[in-house]
Amino acid sequence: MPSVAARQTAARVAMTRRFGPAMPQRPGPPPRPPTLIESDYAHRLVRIVDQLRQVVQHELSAGPGVRLDDDSHQGAEARRRIKRARVAVDNEVAEQRLEHVARDYATRIAVHQRQVLKEQAEAALGTDVITLDAEVPSLIAGFVHENVALIRKLQGDTLGHLETLMTRAAATSMSSADLQEAIADRFAKAERHARLIAMDQSQKLNSRITRARHQEIGVDAYWWKHMPRIKPRPHHVARDGLRFQYDKPPYDGHPGTQIACGCLQLPDWSSVHQAADDVLPQVAPEDFAEPKPTLLGRAKKWVKNKLRIDEHGNVIEE
Repeated sequence: MPSVAARQTAARVAMTRRFGPAMPQRPGPPPRPPTLIESDYAHRLVRIVDQLRQVVQHELSAGPGVRLDDDSHQGAEARRRIKRARVAVDNEVAEQRLEHVARDYATRIAVHQRQVLKEQAEAALGTDVITLDAEVPSLIAGFVHENVALIRKLQGDTLGHLETLMTRAAATSMSSADLQEAIADRFAKAERHARLIAMDQSQKLNSRITRARHQEIGVDAYWWKHMPRIKPRPHHVARDGLRFQYDKPPYDGHPGTQIACGCLQLPDWSSVHQAADDVLPQVAPEDFAEPKPTLLGRAKKWVKNKLRIDEHGNVIEE
């Protein structure tokens, strides 16, 4: 049974064909990835990593004991300070704040995808489509939950690695300079991981919202659009331009399913056109005629025809 949005889309296309201006069908514009939103999100996550760095540096350099500028450091004191850093990080970057950040970027991705779909529909169908977005709120909620968990895991893994590093440094009498370099390398790795999270999660959400909206309006298939990457997957490159059904995904999933997959879906509108063909015989011109005037409307028209009224509503005597 087609969804409400699918029936509305078919009806709009049918009405546009019959009563709208004659518009040649054009191939829709290619899908656009949310590149700017993804970049902005990556920058925001890197700032969270930088906050973590500042907290750790403050804890390791404050007071007597373990100091980054002193070769005499003790593993027990290092572990205590890393534990304090964990508490400070939880206070500095509260979970509600992370949820707000993730929800903001998820909403921006949904708006971006809606604009892309609008442009594609107007080119291919001659009219925009109506989406009720029944699944989008749950997709955004899932994105928020998953991203908060990933960011928290990134923070925990970084602190855990630093704790191991500090303990090993005490056991092996590592120099202060080597310790500082090792800590800097660990935070550089955390920044790269943060950028990967932003890229991967943004693409996944964009793909999921695209699929939900396509299926809602009656698009049951798509053309695979490969997006060039530094290390593209050969089998994804080979799929460029191939048609896939949403209910029969490839063995490794639809575009955006795999980690850091930037491939996109170009909608195949043939199912929408077929639905419009089925609706078109049912659309009659009288269904869209002007409604009959009411009794009050007829009375106003009679008065206007019988009497001359000036711009102030006063009757002009003959």
